[in-house]
Amino acid sequence: MKYNRVLLRNFRGIDHAELELSGGVNVVWGPNEVGKSSIREAIGLLRRYKDSSKAAAIKDVAPIGRDGAPFVELELETGPYALVYRKQWLRRPLTELEVTDGAGRLQHFTGDEAHEHFERLLAETVDLNLLDQVDVAQGDSLHQAKLADVTALQQALGEMPEGDGADVLMERVEKEYREYFTAGGKASGTLRSSREAVERLTTDLDAASERYRAAEEWTAEFAGNERLIEKLAKKLELDRSSLAAAQEENRALEELQGQLELARADAAEAEQSIEALKAERALRVGLEEQIASAAQGVKESGIKAEELTARLAEEVAERAEREEGASAAEKALEVARKKVRVAQDQLSLRRDVEDLNAARRLVTRAEAADKRLRAAVKKLASLPVTGEKWGKILECSNRADAAEGAWRAGAPVVTVHPLGERDVSVLGAGEDDVTVVQDSFTTEVLGRLTVDVAGVVKIEVAAGRSPEKLEEGLRGARRELASALEEAGATTVDQAREGSVEHGLAQSEVLRATDTLQAITEDSSLDDLRSAVAVLEGKLSGRDVAAVADGEVAELADAQEQLHSDEDRAQQEHADARTMLQAARKQEDRTRERLAEQNLAVAKLAAELGNKQARLADLRKRMSDDDVAVQLEELGGKKADSDKEARALADRLEQGGGEAIALRLLNLRQAVPAKTDRLKALEDRNVELSALLKDRGDEGVFDRVQTLEADLRSATVENGRVERRASAAELLRNVLIKHKQHAQEQYVRPFEQGIDRWGRTLFGADFAVQVDRDLSIVSRTLNGVAVPFASLSAGAKEQLALLGRLVCASLVDSSSGAPVVLDDSLGFADPDRLAGLNLILNSVGQDSQVIVLTCQRDRFEDVGSASFIGL
Repeated sequence: MKYNRVLLRNFRGIDHAELELSGGVNVVWGPNEVGKSSIREAIGLLRRYKDSSKAAAIKDVAPIGRDGAPFVELELETGPYALVYRKQWLRRPLTELEVTDGAGRLQHFTGDEAHEHFERLLAETVDLNLLDQVDVAQGDSLHQAKLADVTALQQALGEMPEGDGADVLMERVEKEYREYFTAGGKASGTLRSSREAVERLTTDLDAASERYRAAEEWTAEFAGNERLIEKLAKKLELDRSSLAAAQEENRALEELQGQLELARADAAEAEQSIEALKAERALRVGLEEQIASAAQGVKESGIKAEELTARLAEEVAERAEREEGASAAEKALEVARKKVRVAQDQLSLRRDVEDLNAARRLVTRAEAADKRLRAAVKKLASLPVTGEKWGKILECSNRADAAEGAWRAGAPVVTVHPLGERDVSVLGAGEDDVTVVQDSFTTEVLGRLTVDVAGVVKIEVAAGRSPEKLEEGLRGARRELASALEEAGATTVDQAREGSVEHGLAQSEVLRATDTLQAITEDSSLDDLRSAVAVLEGKLSGRDVAAVADGEVAELADAQEQLHSDEDRAQQEHADARTMLQAARKQEDRTRERLAEQNLAVAKLAAELGNKQARLADLRKRMSDDDVAVQLEELGGKKADSDKEARALADRLEQGGGEAIALRLLNLRQAVPAKTDRLKALEDRNVELSALLKDRGDEGVFDRVQTLEADLRSATVENGRVERRASAAELLRNVLIKHKQHAQEQYVRPFEQGIDRWGRTLFGADFAVQVDRDLSIVSRTLNGVAVPFASLSAGAKEQLALLGRLVCASLVDSSSGAPVVLDDSLGFADPDRLAGLNLILNSVGQDSQVIVLTCQRDRFEDVGSASFIGL
């Protein structure tokens, strides 16, 4: 099969495009969005969709913003036929097919007939699976083709003979197998129906048998319930009579119980009144004791308050005496401090004079050192070759020497031996333009050299690319050296070296002068020293400096030291006086606090005493102590009478068996309603059972069980026959599949060898692949390392997937082959791999049509037989 011409109108963004294709490799190239992928898409839509289709795939290719219907025309050859097939969709639908057979007869078809006849011709002349698998859409280049079902490839690899005998047998076996099983091996069709019939009858029989057993159980339950109802009715009648008698006995006991509770309540009330009076009497006694204790506390606290008042008077007198001592010590301290200040002023004046003289001497030395430093700096600035510049010059000089050595070492050496009498001229061997050689002559070829023997031979020798690069490096190094010398103001390396030495000496002089100035000024500057002299001069301005003798400083210091000792002693005496005064004040304050606390305690005890006396008076006003004693005696007698009456009533209750009567009454009150409810439940259950048994009788459940048993036996026999037929079909299919798999294993090797052969062109001599029975590449081995296909890089995946398709195209008989269409493939290939793929594409193009759609023409320029079609 071969595409000769494709015409597109109003297809996506394409107004009109027409391509003439050759039978070999066609490279259709153009920029992105120009419509390359639309060509492949148009051929696919032409095959698959009728002109009446409104599928989304058809609507997607309609032009936007202009009036036009998608139109595709394809001219192709397939088998003995030459075809022209065209379609238009959406508006004024059109399908036309022109067929020219091997004898030159022309036929014309239109509409659905043209669509169906085109499909028949394709099915007759080309393997449709092959047509789909070698057509690679944009973005699908990383996925392998599914080649195991390509019949043309199977025949080419020797798996099946020409003709369809094996396929017909397999189809018939598969058809029979599908009567009983799905593709996944699950039961379906006749087998599933037969099994379901047995399962359904078994389920129905189990359900009917269960209903029959339930009816028998209900009959037995109904008879048992009748017997229980009769027995319960008799017991219920006896319990009702016993309940009435027990209730009468209980009423008499309840009256005695009420009398007993009244007597016990009277005794309890008398007991509570007795306890209350006893508590009040105890309260009165306690208050009398507390009043006596409080009166004694008031007396003792008053005595302590009088003692603290006397002590406070003594401490006030002592504090006044301490205040007088502290005042005298403070006056003595002030006199001592005044003497110290006078002596300190005299000593400070003498020291300022000495500091001024020392500062003036230091400024004189510093000015001399600063003058020396300025001269050294001025000389250093006049020397241009610094250490940094000299280092750069030295580095550039070394690099230039190394580049020249490498240049000369890499240059080829030519030796010329004159053998005859003719002159041998050498051009480019030295400084002269031409050298006439009479004896053997050897020279380096650093550029281009010509050896000329007039009338005999002329030989040109040129240095390789490496010497040229080395020479270029030498020139660059020399330029850098010249630039560095110019920057330093020198003409030669030796001159720069001398300038660097002189610069170093001047720099050392600057450092020495700097160190001297820093040693004199320490952390200050010369200006700081001058400022210090000015400050001291201003400080001493107007003071009698001449009156201060040099020898007085020590004496003033000694006098000041003695005055400081006097000041310290006065300070200590003043501090001691203040400490004693503070102690006296604290003691006085503590005594005042204790006196206040004691007075507060006296007042508190007096108030508490008054409260307790008032409370006792209130109690006696309400009831005298004698009245409390009389009431206690009366309540004791009343309580004794109530206790005696309660004991008598309790004895009567015990003799009457009250507890046993209460237990019997409780039991009967619960038993009568319980038996009544149980009797009612049994009667209701028997009514329900009667209705259920009637329903089962009307249903004919026994007859249904017998019928289902007979049906199940018949269905089981039929299912056995179906199971045997299904097993036979499954066995035959498995045998055929086993033999097919064996045949597949036989043809895998030739396909694998084809990929290995072309793969070595791409990956190297140690390349190999492992191919599975479905003709998919499982792994790639390179340099002895096997990597699964799924773990390979995108580039390797794309290249191996393409190899599989190209090997398939090369193996299939050209009469049943199909065009290989590659849309935007090989985007992951590096230049070396791409060069190998171009060789393989050129080889495939010798017998098969290849159509490459790309935006990079130069990637396929090396395909020798390629035709380039620009869009």
